[in-house]
Amino acid sequence: MDKKTLAFSIGVLIIAGISAFMYKGIDSGGDVRVEEKSSEINFTTRGYFSGDGSSFIYEEPGAPALSATFVFDDASMCRFSEETVPCWTLGASLGEMVKGKRLFVEGVREESEVLVRNIALDIEAERKFGIIRSVKENNQNFLIEIDEVEFLSGEEAVVAGMGDTGCVREKIMDCIPSMNNSFYIRNTDTGTETYIADENTFIATFKNPGAPDLERVSLESFFRKSEDPQSFIVGGYHFMFLSEGMTLSKLEEQYTP
Repeated sequence: MDKKTLAFSIGVLIIAGISAFMYKGIDSGGDVRVEEKSSEINFTTRGYFSGDGSSFIYEEPGAPALSATFVFDDASMCRFSEETVPCWTLGASLGEMVKGKRLFVEGVREESEVLVRNIALDIEAERKFGIIRSVKENNQNFLIEIDEVEFLSGEEAVVAGMGDTGCVREKIMDCIPSMNNSFYIRNTDTGTETYIADENTFIATFKNPGAPDLERVSLESFFRKSEDPQSFIVGGYHFMFLSEGMTLSKLEEQYTP
């Protein structure tokens, strides 16, 4: 299906301070054209916009100064605070939000242009916990399905546990055995999200099952571990993860006594 996309220069937003940014032909300082584009993310990087805002500058091993022109459409999402919003809703303020900032970007690349899918401040990654349900190969990357959980401790764990189980405070350790160690892994929603793991994802698992010593492993090694009948998937072991957009920056197995 054809999709209207808006190719524009961030520099126009920064320098001219336009008053409208819409994907359906509102004056934007850029060209509107109809293009056929794949929806599969194949471009993930961090970098900055050039001084005049006309291109995005990033690095790859052995290539320290690459550039790309960004294309935005109504599915391009921006996150510069706690809320993720369609980029077009930010209007002229988008230019000031990205000026001089290090950014994380996911998109669909075709030659020198990138159709943006997610763009965020690099510091926006949030620490989360989850159970890995599946690991699948996906070209050069891997797709990791995670069931997110809450890792609670102290009084917060007691209150949540009482509410979830109906147990009184005095019986909470009987109802939730992990409360004997003052923590509660809460999973009230078994829905999952699928994330991308690439060569930049830091992955660490236990050297020996049940012991807290971690070692960094490659994507291929992690995938092989996931296929083991005694793997963390079968055992339902817990991982801490950081994600930016739908790409994992860190995945680390968690010790639970």
